[in-house]
Amino acid sequence: LASLNTTAPCLIYYGNWNTGLVNYARTNYHLVILHPASNITSNQIAAIKRGRDNIAGTADDVLVLAYLSIGEDDRAGSPFAGDGQGPRVDPRASDNDPLSSITNATGVASAGGTRYAAYYLNSRNNQNGVPDQNSNFGSYYVNAGAPAWWSVLKSMTKATSGQAGMDEILSTNVGNAFNCDGLFLDTIDTAAPNTWGTAYEWTAPGMQSLIQRIHTNYAGKLLMANRGLFFFDPNLKTYPYNIRPYVNMVMFESYYSDSSTNNVTPSFPDNKYDFAPKLNAEAGRPDGFNIFVVDYNHTPPQSQATVNQDYVECVGVQGWPLYRTNPSLDASLNTNSAVWLATNADTQAPVWDSTAAQGPTPPAPRVGVQEVVAGGGSATVYWDVARDQTGPVRYNIYYSAGGSMNFATASKLPHVSPGIPANYRLGTGPGSYPYSCTVTGLQNGLTYAFAVRAEDGSSPPHEDTIAESIAVVPGTT
Repeated sequence: LASLNTTAPCLIYYGNWNTGLVNYARTNYHLVILHPASNITSNQIAAIKRGRDNIAGTADDVLVLAYLSIGEDDRAGSPFAGDGQGPRVDPRASDNDPLSSITNATGVASAGGTRYAAYYLNSRNNQNGVPDQNSNFGSYYVNAGAPAWWSVLKSMTKATSGQAGMDEILSTNVGNAFNCDGLFLDTIDTAAPNTWGTAYEWTAPGMQSLIQRIHTNYAGKLLMANRGLFFFDPNLKTYPYNIRPYVNMVMFESYYSDSSTNNVTPSFPDNKYDFAPKLNAEAGRPDGFNIFVVDYNHTPPQSQATVNQDYVECVGVQGWPLYRTNPSLDASLNTNSAVWLATNADTQAPVWDSTAAQGPTPPAPRVGVQEVVAGGGSATVYWDVARDQTGPVRYNIYYSAGGSMNFATASKLPHVSPGIPANYRLGTGPGSYPYSCTVTGLQNGLTYAFAVRAEDGSSPPHEDTIAESIAVVPGTT
């Protein structure tokens, strides 16, 4: 969604609503994420969606997404007996077995017994027959790919379950008929690698299948994934089940400041140097997505310097719209991001980054073209990711015949649609690049020089001026 960049403020608010808050939301934001368990009504949602001019169907309409937990059961009264076939356990003999070896997507029965719904989960190392519970929030971990869980998510309503389901959130004729523009999909991290602290990586293929099914069955509705960073990192076993094609947006919760008492999250170096470049690389693909951040204020409050640095890191460095709120996500609404932007206008071209890092150590930027491989009448160009305060970042390929690059006379392929190199799917590092594009129609035996420049989403756009080029001869090795 090209209209949703750092110049378009967003709001995430789970508190209760009144007329004043509705009017503030529709006049100050382009995207609003709310919780349907609040007192929000369908009329209030419709008012927010009408935007500043209070007229539906015009350019200033606001997109409204509603919260939905898809990796944990947060309904009142859970866990439920259901079909009495759960909880279920990882069917693999060992964590070392690949996810592709799983043929039983619903897992195997817990050795401790089966007296709950089949979508509930039990850790392989704690098979007590009782669904595993998130100790922080009290909800119960579920296998998102279980068929019965789809039925729950589709049909539950506030009146029956205390939580709104997909039909009530997205339709005009079920329950409260909220008619939202889309869903904010939370608790995706249930399917994270086991080394991240939970034991349910075996449900990652099912999580992808569920999100794909939502995307297909609610065509035209928008999906935002909360985190799920493991789906976007080719160094992890979950990358083959990437949810990129099925989501429009990704929320990086707790990028710089988390909901604990840390002024800056201890994960920030990993977030910035390991995950952010890979996330930006996936976002920049033809079927990519927008990225947003929700970070947290603390009590006592962080210093103003720390707060300012959050905007620098999220908005200025990464180009991700940021909303800061309290850990309960019900603080007074603010437009602090717009205030920061008013004195920090984007005047610069994109900055090159690197997907090579596999930890918190800053990698050296890989600027412009990185490799060119000659083919028959063609050449395949490889490059890494760039970032900018104003997205989306697009890439322009330049090429000149004769061996040296002359940008003034070079042929230009603007805003190319990059492919995914085969070796990038196997992991990042030296010689592995996230983007490639094959240039055709070249003359065999003639030397061509190739370059790649990055361009931001400003109006007019800023394009970098890097001069690096690589020469190859089509028709040769």
